[in-house]
Amino acid sequence: MLLQVLEAVGPVIFLSTDTRKLRNEGFLSPFHPRYPEILTNSAHPMRAQDLANVTSYREWVLFGYLVCPDELLRVTSIDIALVVLKENLVLTLHRDEYILLHEDYQLYVLPRILESKKMAKSGRTKQKEADLEYSVAKQVEKMISEVHEQAFLSCDSIHRERRILLKQEIGRMVLFFTDQPSLLAPNIQDPSDPTIGFLLDGMDHLCCLVRKYITAIRSYALSYLSSCAGRIRFLLGTPGMVALDLDATLKGLFQKIVQHLENIPKPQGESISAITCDLSELRKDWLSILMIVTSARSSINIRHLEKATVSTGKEGLLSEGNAAYNWSRCVDELESQLSKHGSLKKLYFYHQHLTTVFKNTMFGPEGRPQHCCAWLGVASSFPECASAIVPEEVIKIGRDAVLYVESLIESIMGGLEGLINILDSEGGFGSLEMQLLPEQAATLMNLTSRISIPSAKSPKRCIWFPFPRL
Repeated sequence: MLLQVLEAVGPVIFLSTDTRKLRNEGFLSPFHPRYPEILTNSAHPMRAQDLANVTSYREWVLFGYLVCPDELLRVTSIDIALVVLKENLVLTLHRDEYILLHEDYQLYVLPRILESKKMAKSGRTKQKEADLEYSVAKQVEKMISEVHEQAFLSCDSIHRERRILLKQEIGRMVLFFTDQPSLLAPNIQDPSDPTIGFLLDGMDHLCCLVRKYITAIRSYALSYLSSCAGRIRFLLGTPGMVALDLDATLKGLFQKIVQHLENIPKPQGESISAITCDLSELRKDWLSILMIVTSARSSINIRHLEKATVSTGKEGLLSEGNAAYNWSRCVDELESQLSKHGSLKKLYFYHQHLTTVFKNTMFGPEGRPQHCCAWLGVASSFPECASAIVPEEVIKIGRDAVLYVESLIESIMGGLEGLINILDSEGGFGSLEMQLLPEQAATLMNLTSRISIPSAKSPKRCIWFPFPRL
């Protein structure tokens, strides 16, 4: 089962995040890369990776090969493992518990690979299979031995690019959802400024906007899904789909998708918030379809489905299904998605690092004092990390949250005091007292008022300031 999952993930999900390319081409953005005021179709079949958290898929791959090392002894597995290993150094297990990824691969995976290599060399299997197994095992051994150094060299730049991408997309979405599409020029923000403060501030703004318009979002989603059922039923009956001769499993899944969509309640005057429906089965069935058509073992793949239906002049079957999946989450999962992805509670386990970063950057060249509220607001999510069955943890985390806020406020006050001292110093405004004599000041003010000639409509006399008496 694990092999099927990893084979399905490999060709579909962007396991290798060339983030700069993603950012420049707009693969993961709802905005057109060259015409940012235009929204693109984010449900395009080549973006099936939008249906899942890409980070979660990477973790699946890393855990999968760590638990089942034998799965690495396949030609296609080497490329997948190489991509994720060279972009990660640690792997989070739970809360602040993590493993050192490369050390564990060398400790648990490499011995199993060396054992397979030894068995293949001893000729315990057929000669042709033994040669292939030995060759693959040798490649895996080399990959695991060399990728650790690659990760050390590349991780810093990779994670910086990810922050830049996050900063760009969050900023664009905040502007778009606040009805300011004309401000969405590509250079509206400095992409070289992926500061943590901006990300915190942007996420806070975005979550507030979504919650503000949550009723309108649900209403549109329900209307869209109701109309989607007819379009998918039509596409399933096109000549191209009939010619594909789908097996019973795929036919049954597609029929269930249509039934789920047709059973969605239609808003008819009643309050949208009063409508309740669970669309988890719809999403489960659609993901089952994607798992089948992206598997190397399936005779019908994702391109077959799209080519069979895209010639109708409308959206293809995969595009419609992906869009239905996305909009279904806006009906019954929007709050949970906001709580899951909008919560910053995990930062509690790194709050000491946050405090250090804040102190070192807020009043430096890249500092953004307007983000101070976002930094302080992080503390409100810390108590969510407390376990209900460990009463003392609630007290400890609450105390840590208060100390975090106090530390930040102390830094803010210290920074403001420093700025005031600079302005009042001999190099700041305070130096004007020594550089400009009272007579010179009066002369300059008189000259300025004389140059400002009053208009005919508003005649005003020139005001002359008396020279100070010595």
